[in-house]
Amino acid sequence: RRAQITSAERSATLEVNAIFGSIELRVPETWRIVAQAAGIFGSVEDKTLANKAPTFDGPTLFVTGSAVFGSVEIKD
Repeated sequence: RRAQITSAERSATLEVNAIFGSIELRVPETWRIVAQAAGIFGSVEDKTLANKAPTFDGPTLFVTGSAVFGSVEIKD
């Protein structure tokens, strides 16, 4: 939860793959999450509070990958 995104674009990409298991990803509260992962007989859920604010301007984390018979849960 204390990680930082220091690239000039203020964005980073993380690939996650959960197969018959689960991943709980904890991110800083100041990050904006763009979940682009696919759930195949599984789920990918963004449970962060920052994405609920329409004018949020924090660094962006793109989450790609898949959840096959498993789950990916993103929390802050």
